[in-house]
Amino acid sequence: MLLAMILYVKFSSHFRKIALFASLCRPNGSRIWRLFRLGFPIAMAIFCEVTLFTVVALMLAPFGAENSGQPPDCAQLFQPGIHAAALHRGRVTIRVGHSIGEGLPDHARVAARTGLMLGIAVAAGTAALTVLLREQIAAIYTEDMNVITLAALLLFFAAIYQISDSVQVIAAAALRGYKDTQAIFYITIVAYWGLGLPSGMILGLTDWVVPRMGPQGFWVGFIIGLTGAALMLGARLKVIYGRFATPLSLQAS
Repeated sequence: MLLAMILYVKFSSHFRKIALFASLCRPNGSRIWRLFRLGFPIAMAIFCEVTLFTVVALMLAPFGAENSGQPPDCAQLFQPGIHAAALHRGRVTIRVGHSIGEGLPDHARVAARTGLMLGIAVAAGTAALTVLLREQIAAIYTEDMNVITLAALLLFFAAIYQISDSVQVIAAAALRGYKDTQAIFYITIVAYWGLGLPSGMILGLTDWVVPRMGPQGFWVGFIIGLTGAALMLGARLKVIYGRFATPLSLQAS
């Protein structure tokens, strides 16, 4: 893949005027280190999120195929709604980053808040559709009434999941624009592995708090983890707003 991309960039008419390989320079160690410090926490945050779902799927294996398949399957059912709510996460990062680079922190704040409001609005709409059409959605993927009944129940949790996930995704995108990536990493670890997974295990596998909930308990754990992430990332974003606030004297001028 790398070789094919290099050949394409070198010989494509679209990139010919750029002359990307006309001259080479030595790697800049300090710049590479800055990029690594910025990007590594983002990669680890994504890793923590992906592995959480994988670990939960393995923990549900003893419940049987009907139950262990539900979290991934239901995730696929409502993922389009989550992605729609987070549609502008990349744009939020870019707009916030450009505004900060241009010395316009007020514009960065507007971009972040607009993205959050848009994400919440779209997620609320898709969540409502998920609840109203939960049985019809499940019936698209299977004719087994036991699976449809279980999926319809889990889609209630999925509806709540969408809102929390949209808020935390877009808040994290805004923080990336502020280059505050280490905070995202720490918050993700605490929310997913400190709140979400333990609470899911307690509710899903034990009788410590309530009678064992099985797969539903893990979905509640997902909601707890994502809601915790949304609250902590939102609080961190508010702190960053204060750090980049424009003095009143500059606003007046």
